[in-house]
Amino acid sequence: MDEIPNYFETANKIIERARRGLPHDRWMIGNKEMEDFIKAYSALLYACNNMHKDLINKGFDAMSTDPDNT
Repeated sequence: MDEIPNYFETANKIIERARRGLPHDRWMIGNKEMEDFIKAYSALLYACNNMHKDLINKGFDAMSTDPDNT
């Protein structure tokens, strides 16, 4: 978990290169940056999926007729 901020720092560098208009082949330098970018994306996707599941579960709880949930 301590590495996730480093992954996002690398991902931000890659995004900044893309925004500056550098050619596609210069967005990432080496395999390490590609791996960090993928790990940052995977962490973000995991967090989004968990938030989505939590929202669905809260909706089910809110609509429940079970007295323990009210």
